[in-house]
Formats: sequence, C-alpha cells, structure tokens
Amino acid sequence: MDEGSLKNNAIATTLDLPPSCIEFSQASPEYFVVGTYNLEKGEAGETTHDQENDEDDKPKNEVKAQERNGSLVLYKLENDELSLTYTVTHPAAILDLHFSPFLPQIIAVASSTGSISLYKLEQTPRPHLALLQTFQLFPESTLVLSLAWHPSHSQLLGCTLNTSTVALLSLSPDFTQCTVLRDELSPHDDLEAWTLAFSPARPDGKTMPQALYSGGDDSKLRCLAFSSLASLSHPLPEITAASPGGSRGMRGHEAGVTAILPLPLGTEAGKDILLTGSYDDTVRVFTTYDYRSGQNSNFKVLAEKKLGGGVWRLKFMDKESEKVADGERCFRVLASCMHAGARILEIRGSKEGEWAIEVLARFEEHKSMNYGSDVQPLKKKDWRGNKNLDGEGGDDDAKERIIVSTSFYDRLLCCDETKPTCSQCRKSRRECPGYKDDFDLVFRNETQATEKRAKKPTAKARKAASQAAAPSSRQWNSSAAPPGTNHPDSAMVPSSRPAQVPATISIPVEQVASHYFFTNFVATSDNGASIGLTDYIIPLANASPANKHLTLAFSAASLAAFGNRPSGKALLTKAQEQYSKAIRHVNDALRDPVAQKTDETLASVMLLGMYETILSRPVAMAAWGSHIDGAVMLVKLRGKKQLRTRVGSALFVAVRNLMSINCLSTGKKPDWGIDPWRYDGKDGDIREVVNQLALEMAELRYEINGLMTLAERTPENVSKVQDAMRRAWEMEHKFQDWTAKLPNALRFTTVAWVKSISSDELLDSEVYPGRIDTFPDVWIASVWTLLRVTRMFISGAVVRCAAWLNTSVDYRTTPEYAAAARLGTDSVNDIIAGIPYHLGWKANKGPLQRFAVAGDNCFAFGDNQNTPRALGSYLSTWPIFSASCSDFATDAQRTWLKGRLHYITDVMGINQAGTLALYQLRLPSMTIKRDLMSRAALLTHQLPNQAFTPPSTASVSPPHSTSTVPSSTSYSTSQGTAYNPSSTSSPPPNLPPTSLSPNYPSAYPVPTSATQGNLVNAPQIPPQFAYLLRQESPPDEHLLAAIESSGQKQWDQWERERRKRELERKKEALVEEGTGGDEMLAELLKRYFQVGMMDKE
Repeated sequence: MDEGSLKNNAIATTLDLPPSCIEFSQASPEYFVVGTYNLEKGEAGETTHDQENDEDDKPKNEVKAQERNGSLVLYKLENDELSLTYTVTHPAAILDLHFSPFLPQIIAVASSTGSISLYKLEQTPRPHLALLQTFQLFPESTLVLSLAWHPSHSQLLGCTLNTSTVALLSLSPDFTQCTVLRDELSPHDDLEAWTLAFSPARPDGKTMPQALYSGGDDSKLRCLAFSSLASLSHPLPEITAASPGGSRGMRGHEAGVTAILPLPLGTEAGKDILLTGSYDDTVRVFTTYDYRSGQNSNFKVLAEKKLGGGVWRLKFMDKESEKVADGERCFRVLASCMHAGARILEIRGSKEGEWAIEVLARFEEHKSMNYGSDVQPLKKKDWRGNKNLDGEGGDDDAKERIIVSTSFYDRLLCCDETKPTCSQCRKSRRECPGYKDDFDLVFRNETQATEKRAKKPTAKARKAASQAAAPSSRQWNSSAAPPGTNHPDSAMVPSSRPAQVPATISIPVEQVASHYFFTNFVATSDNGASIGLTDYIIPLANASPANKHLTLAFSAASLAAFGNRPSGKALLTKAQEQYSKAIRHVNDALRDPVAQKTDETLASVMLLGMYETILSRPVAMAAWGSHIDGAVMLVKLRGKKQLRTRVGSALFVAVRNLMSINCLSTGKKPDWGIDPWRYDGKDGDIREVVNQLALEMAELRYEINGLMTLAERTPENVSKVQDAMRRAWEMEHKFQDWTAKLPNALRFTTVAWVKSISSDELLDSEVYPGRIDTFPDVWIASVWTLLRVTRMFISGAVVRCAAWLNTSVDYRTTPEYAAAARLGTDSVNDIIAGIPYHLGWKANKGPLQRFAVAGDNCFAFGDNQNTPRALGSYLSTWPIFSASCSDFATDAQRTWLKGRLHYITDVMGINQAGTLALYQLRLPSMTIKRDLMSRAALLTHQLPNQAFTPPSTASVSPPHSTSTVPSSTSYSTSQGTAYNPSSTSSPPPNLPPTSLSPNYPSAYPVPTSATQGNLVNAPQIPPQFAYLLRQESPPDEHLLAAIESSGQKQWDQWERERRKRELERKKEALVEEGTGGDEMLAELLKRYFQVGMMDKE
C-alpha cells in the first residue's frame, strides 16, 4: 500500500517543558494551546521516562510522591507563520485539555494534582489565557488523566483518574462552581482509567447521549449508562469483541485502551460505532450493543489496523463525514501514535456494512513520544479569501490543512506537509497528485525555511514526482537544515520533492538560522539543572518583551552558524551587520549600572563570543578571549545573587566552563580566584570537582610562569619550584582518588577498539586506532574531556619544573620526566578516545550511537539520536588543539587531531578550529626553551630580579583586529570607558585589566639604576617592554624617549619599529630551522617567546 510520507518540514519550534496535549480553538482557528508535563527528577540517575515506567511496576504504596509542574502555551498560526503569543505557568503537570463545544473560548484543563482548571482565551488587550477558576475536586495525589465535554449539555464534564475512577462533573452557568455528580464509579478493576468519551449527539437533538465509554489499563473498553445527570445506572458488562474473521480468535484489546472516538453516524439511540486506540499499536472500529437493554450479543470489531505505535489520541480532521456511494461514510482521523509519530487515517463504512481503515499519510521524523496532535480548523474563508466550507471558488490549495504534532522528550512542536494518496488512485494504480478540493493536507515543520507546498501538479509534474520517489533520484535541497534530517555535512537537506516544483511559502532566513542554532548548539536538561553549556538561551529567547541587544547577539550568532556552511556564505554579510549592531547595543547596556548586571547582557556577551568562535579569522583570534574576559568581568559585577535563578545559574556555569578552558590553554590566572567560582558550594558534584581542579591547575601554571624566570638557584627558589611540582602531583593524586569513587552513571564506557588505520587515511579518519569511549550524555562528556586536558597540563607543569631543577643534565633523562611523560601520554590517549563521541561518530555495527544524548539532557530541537551536533565540535575544539600541541602526542596522533580540527571547520562550520590547526606548537618543550632564553637574558644583563607593577594607564593587552568588527564598535560601562574587543584601549575602570596574550609572566625584572647606558631613574613600564629592554643593547633612541617621557605615544612609535624588525628576524629563523615561514606560525612563536605584540597592520 502506498502512503504519503510526512517528512518535508517547514515550521518547528521548541518548548521549555515536554508537551503532553494540544488543541486548536474552534472559534479562533489561528490559535492553539499546548499543555506541558514535567516530572521533577527523583533518585539520582533516574529520568522522567524511567520513573514513569517504574510507576507501572511498583505497588501503589511503594510509589514515592513526585513533584510535577507544567504550563499552558498559546501559539498563533496564521499566514504560514508560527508565533508564540502567551505562556502561563501551571502549578501542576497538565495531562489533558479541551475547548468547550458550546462556549469555544473556554478551555478545561486536567492536572496532576486532582484539580480541573478553566481558562478563557481572551483577545484584549492582547491574546492571552485568563484563569477563571481552579477546582480542587480530588486529593492532590490523584492524577486527572483525561476529560471530555458532554456533546449536548454545556455544563457537563466527564473525567478519568489514576485511581480507576470515572467521574461526572457539573459546572455552574457562570463557571464559578463545580460539583462532582458521581465519583464512585470504578469500572476498570482498580487499574488506571485512561480515557473517556460520551456517545455522540443525536441528529434530532431530542435524545441526550446516555452513555459514557471509558478505557483503561485493564485492556477493556467499558460503557457507563445513565438516565439523568444526577443518576447513573450500574456499570454494564465490559465490551469484549468477537473475532472479526473467526481465524485469529482475537477478543477485544490486547493492551490498555488509550483513545476512544465515537463516529457521528446518526445511529439509533443505544447503539454506537466507535474508533478506539490501544497500547497494542492497533486502531479498531467497534460497534456497540444497545446499552439500554443490557444485552451484549451484537457488539464486535468491524475493522482494525496496526499503526506501529501505541495510539494515544484520535481526532477528526473534519467532524463531518464524506458521503460515498451506497450509503458509505468516510471519516478522516488524525492519530497520535506515541513513538511511531502521527498517522492520517481514512475510516470508511456504513451503519450495517463493512468497515475499512487505511493509512493516508504518516510522520515519523522525531523519534520521541507523540502524545498530542491536532489539525487547524477551517475558516469560512481562508487567508487567501477562498471559500472553504462549501468548496466554491478557489484552487486546489483552498482547503489545505495545517497539522501540528508534538514530541515529548525532545520537546519539539512541528508541522509537516504531504498530499496523501487517495484510495481510488491506489486501486487504479494511478499516480495521485493528492486530495483535491475537499482534502488538501499540509504538514509543516519550520526547519526547512524554503520548503513550500506544491501548486496544482500538471501531468509533467506528476511524472517528475513519480521519478523523484525512486531512491536513485532523490533530490537534495541545500537551503536549510531541519532538526531531524541534518546531513552529516550540516549543509545538505534531503527532500523527496523534485527540484523543479515551484514553492509558495517563504520563511524568513533569521527564523531558519534560529532553528538551526537551537538544533546544533543548544542542549537542555530534563531535570532543570544548569548543565553549563548553552541551556540559558531558551528561557531568555522566549521572554517577552524581547531584549534588543540579546536579540541582535543571538541573530548574529545564529546567522553565523547557519551561514558558515558551504551553501550559506551569502548570509555572512548579514551576520556581520547584526554583530556590529549587537556590539553597539551591548555598549549601551554596559553604560547602564542596572542593565550591565542583567542576564540578557551577560548572555549577549557569551553569544558574541560564540560568533567569534564560529567566524574566527587568524588576525582576530584574540577577540574570542576578549568576549570571555568581558563575560568574566560581568559575572564578578553580578555577584552571588545571580545564582538565585535558573538562568543566572546556567550563565554562571557556562562562563566558568569557558574561563576554565581559556585559562588552562593560555596560562592565565583565573580572575576572581577559585572559591567564588564554586557553584552553590556543592561538594562531590562532578562539575564542581573537575572545574575546581582545572582552575587550580590554571592558577598553578600561572605561578610556574613566574617561577621559571628565576635566574638564581638559591635554596629559596629551589624550594618554590619543588613545591610547585609537589602541588601538581597532588592534583593528580586527588583526581585518582576521586574517580575511584565515581558512580557508574558518571563514568565513560569503552565501546569499541580500532585495530589499525593506514597513515594515508589518518587525516580524514573519524577514529584513531585504539579504544573509543562513550559517555552518558554530552555535558558529562565535556566534563571528562576537561578533566583529561587538565591532567595533560599537570604533566607539562611537572616537566617544566624538572627542567628548571636539572639544568646540568637533559631534563628528559630524569625520573620526574619519565613519570610525567607517562601521565601526558595517557592523557593524550584519553582525549583522543573521547573525540569521536563529541563529533558524532557511529560504527556501522557498533554500540556507539551517533551523538547519543542520553540521561537527563537532549537538544532543544530535533532527534538527538541521528545527527552529529555542532555543539560537540564547539566543546571539543580547544581540547583537540591542546592535545595536538602536546610533546606526548605522536606524529600520527597529531596528524589525526589536525584532521579533526579541519573537519570541525569544513563540515560543522566552526572557523576557530581551522585557525588553530595552522599552529605548529610543541608543549612544554617550547615553553622550556622560552624559560631558558629568559633566564639567560637575566644572567647576561645582571638585572635585579624585582617585581614590577605597570602604571594604571598602561595597557598590557596586545592590540589585535578583526575583519568582522568595525573599529568604531566597542563595549562600555556606566563610567563611560569603552570595552572594545578590537581596540588597544584598557578595560573599563570598574573591571580589572586582562591580558589577551597571557603567556607573559606576571612580573619581569626592571632596571632601577643606571645599569644600561642612559637609564637613570627609569620609570615603571609595561612588563613586556621590561624584557625587550634587556634585548636592546644599547637601547635605540625611540626606546630612550619612551622611557624618559613615559608617554604612550612614544611607546607605540618605538614598538611599531621594533615589531617589524623582530617579526622579520623570527621568520628568517623559522626558515633556517626548516619549520616554514608562515606568518601565523611566526606570530604565535613570537608571543610564546615574549617579544611583544603583533603589528596591527
């Protein structure tokens, strides 16, 4: 059987909490409401899904009380645009909701605390949901699992409970009171009652429906008959179906009954035809007996069909049926099929004849649970002005329908398009262009911005569509990237639609870029914890009203990410424009004493840092560090108060993570010390332990930079260096003791072993020979990687100290070096083992899932099982670079690591990795060589070893420029001083100065007497010039003028001349040594040798 495939996406968004139910307003079809359900985390390591499964297996008296919460989210879907209109938090999780058929602005909401709430969809002063009343009808431990409005009585409601109860409720006309008419009905054998439905209204309007059908965990469909609103008869016998064919002997449902939909056929009172859904993956057509007589001889299953997933909800596409020949009726139904996605069904039959069920179309893209879907109701006239109800006037698209489906665990809300094949065309084996006039169906998902529905197909188009359906002629559209169908190169998007089909929907590129960014860079936590990645973006992006500088920063970052792919380069100009605007608005915010401390301002600086990472250029490498330094300064200004909110905590953790990597990689001293960076003072948390270890190592590395300048081997100096080595080994021992106590839920798992790869394939290989590790989720993987990088730097620190202590022999022959080399080699091997997980590798038959994000977090958009995400590349760029620079990496390992950096740039679109791949460093050997040169200079000039503090007006940050930031843009604070990532000016006065080239030791010896020519009473000067002063013998006239006047202009003039000479000398030296004359290499080595700053030109 041919079926439509709902895989072409055009609209999608993400939710803060998992969606459990959804319904459109009949009165205002452009609005729909989503109910969400969030189960707070219970025991450690137990997810929401695990807990709910456990509830089914435990006796009720063993189930622990769990905290649930939720929200109602109002969306507007009009003119092919989806917008979030209003969000209201709810103190309990929401399990079901339905608009009243009589007062269509009223919506009833079932909650997890035994209450039912009434809201009203108001249009003024702006569309919102107003709470009318909440009725606490049952104990707070009770779950109201479903509810239904009576089809003929506007004040009557029915609901089912997890206590097996089916209850009838009566509302007062003004909706201020709710009375429980009957709540002692327990037709499901003390098992949960899951769903209910009233028998349909009768055509004559005289006979009130007198039956209530319910389904539950006992796998039985039940019927409750009542004669009046206040009196119910006894529960009648269960509905047990006879075998439809007599061959399989199937009786009734094989699992719990989850959905009931009475078909409005106008049957006589007492007899109904029902469509039911079950956990057994099957949808069935039932005919019922006359419940008034109590006889059960005429009910049976008329038709059934497997749908591939539990049928959780059933909704009419159109309540009115289509009349077919010989008295047959045809209904089209939307089925929410849990893990199998959504199905569009055609139910066909007559009162007394045979029935059939066919699947017209399916949507299976998101793999999480689909608990709710709905179809947008038809207006009398659609937005094109075509009549919809009578079918007159208008083209084939006049009655296209928009369907919204939800996905629970990945929190995705999306719409997807298809034109399902009709049964007549299937029977005649003709190519079907889709239902015309009375059923043109469109599912949309906003990730494919330029995907648009097809116009009326001609014969030629139908032929092309038939050819395009074959796998060999599959078309690819490179204009956008949906969340669940990202091609591995993140630039190609599969589309079964032929390229020549014209399009009619245009989604703004900013919206597509936004979704791409959320899909690839934003990971969230199900338990509400701040995982320290990018989870702070979602609540800020959803805030109302929108913050200007945050909006611009997010637009710049998302356009850069989406545009920095092979097919999106045209967007980079727009990204640069947004970046420049964002800088100016952030500058304005930093001038405001209040605005500079807000979450939006800090998030904007973080997003600008991501922009620099994505569009990094060799001449602008330091701009990324500028934004990190700016974020650290803002965190210090905000103080501990920022930890009181979820967003503030997430921002704090995110800044701390980036600062840890920045300090480790560059040797900077952690700003603000170490203790203030402890999050909430929690001991034992894996993030806290690893980040504290990383910051301690960064601080020790900074101290060692200063110790290595000690020229004299006095007992005091030797003791200082030995103490630094001892502290480094203590960190390693602390790591060993701590990891031995880690629970399995926080450990990595080795899942594969690669025997060998030829040297010719190393550069492009996804894996390196040896073991491959996988992790419980992405944030645990990032924490382990940071830990491994920290251990690698511990080994480097030990080697540097050993080299200083053993000048009389080759330090590589000492026992200290041997022990450190083992640690360094192990650390490099560990880092390499975890990189395939970060980059989304999946063995053809191995157990490592492609970027599997298990446990408590997932990506904001899309299927987190199928595609590598750019976030893994973003987090692993610096660890890969650090490992590639290690002396303990082999040449083959270094080749493979460089290849991974090129992969991150070429495929994932993060330029910083490609820039880092150009560097040719060997650490710690290069720093040891620098240490030796520094000490030799000290001994040669016999300069006193005296600490030096630069004057407050001097800037210790080397100038740098970026091709993407206009020179006029800068940050500034309320004091008026600019903080510009591309200028040479000092940081704001209320923020401490920082170094963008942190390899300079904190203090250099400075001449204080006439020991060099005319240097008498030499003023205090910046530390990098103190070292350069020793290299000029005798000092030139510009240097002397600068010393005498201590003027910045003279310093700059001398420095420009010196830089040119020094750069040429270093380049010549590199050529002689055979390492090449690459300017980037010269720049980096120049900084490591502390010979000053790169010429701005």
